[in-house]
Amino acid sequence: MANTSVTFQDVFALTKNQAGIAFIDQTSVGILGEQRFLNSDIRHTGLVAAMPLRTGTFGVLLQSFGFDAYNEQKIGLAYGRELAENFAIGIQFDYLNTRIPEYGNQGTITFEGGIQAEILENLWIGAAVFNPIRTQDQDSMGIVNTTKFNLGFSYLFSKKILLAAEVEKDFRENAAVKFGLDYHIVDPISLRVGVGTAPTLNSFGIGIHLEQIRLDFAASYHQILGFTPTFSMSYHFRKNSSK
Repeated sequence: MANTSVTFQDVFALTKNQAGIAFIDQTSVGILGEQRFLNSDIRHTGLVAAMPLRTGTFGVLLQSFGFDAYNEQKIGLAYGRELAENFAIGIQFDYLNTRIPEYGNQGTITFEGGIQAEILENLWIGAAVFNPIRTQDQDSMGIVNTTKFNLGFSYLFSKKILLAAEVEKDFRENAAVKFGLDYHIVDPISLRVGVGTAPTLNSFGIGIHLEQIRLDFAASYHQILGFTPTFSMSYHFRKNSSK
């Protein structure tokens, strides 16, 4: 769906808008993998987990991107809480580490967070910001940790059709606009498509949602660099009665 995920509410909200974990009522774990532009040397992998309690939902995120000569790692600890009915906030503290064998390691600490709210029936808005205080514009290795802001909405037209739209602004780049559509054709299968700008991006995918396991397959196409396949799987334990 062109990564229009700022309003979504599952364990993978840890990667985009931590307010989304406030609405889950099952302890969940997930893994994700991406082969950037079908290049075996450029991989993005991740592990996420979230546990809902009476005081809110706690989550942890581990991510890795790159190859032997260049690698980025991210460790995040998150908390999401519903402040009112269908209104939630979330925050995540991150440790970012970049490793270049010829130059060593460089680590920094920052944070990110967001909000989600249902402003009309079936109409959700979400906003998220990463590294809002620009903890590090550029370090001794030339690594830049920018500030990124996302704002979007999703609308459930029916039990079968979900439309999402989002604007993403990286303070080093032009704003990107994204649109995504999820069509629940039959239980347990959903088909998805998306388009985005800056750069022009087309995406499509399929989701298979079983009782406790969810599988998602997707691919995006960059007009110059080609295809990027993506896979994620999550497992949802029985509902936590202490939520």
